[in-house]
Amino acid sequence: MIQLTKVNKTYQGLGGQVHALIDTDLSIDQGASTVIIGKSGSGKSTLLNIISGIDRCEGGEVVINGSKLHTMGENELAKWRGRNIGIVFQNFQLMPTLSALDNVLFPMDLVQVIPAKARKTRAQQLLSEVGLAAKMHKFPNELSGGEIQRVAIARALANDPPIILADEPTGNLDTQNSDRIYQLFESLVQQGKTLVIVTHENISHRNFNQVVTLQDGIILHATQSL
Repeated sequence: MIQLTKVNKTYQGLGGQVHALIDTDLSIDQGASTVIIGKSGSGKSTLLNIISGIDRCEGGEVVINGSKLHTMGENELAKWRGRNIGIVFQNFQLMPTLSALDNVLFPMDLVQVIPAKARKTRAQQLLSEVGLAAKMHKFPNELSGGEIQRVAIARALANDPPIILADEPTGNLDTQNSDRIYQLFESLVQQGKTLVIVTHENISHRNFNQVVTLQDGIILHATQSL
């Protein structure tokens, strides 16, 4: 499903060039759950951004389900991402002038994969699944940080994408709601979705098909199962 070959990415930092990814090779099977771990600055979020097409690699190839992201133009890439990727951003990026319900509806209206008549019911169902049935008409400034995070997760699932990418998806959640989100993720994987999560959390009690350890832009380990 996801194949990265000799991918490189650099950024211009205050002290010069920062090598965020160095000759990165990574394979992720369809329907697998993968967690990416490593210290802050190791390249975890950059790796997610490369997979989603938000960032461009400067060398190497990114092929996802047969689509060559490194050869696509920006418009083509944006359309591809809307149909294929659900992203849970670390800083959420909800639209402040829209309710929780409308934040989940917005990507459906934009991409138009889900039939118009089914969108509102789907948005309500997704918010219910993340425990926000009673707050779907609240605006982001009326929600707690954890509630905003759960809206962001529901929004990522809006268009029923085959791939879910999540950057610290449970970082602001208590244990009960973290467990709820991971149960939701596990059910998505059982349905055939491909899941890639970045986290700083202890994952020893979680079930993943693959654990990828990053350090200074280099994959140290990519082990199957915990």
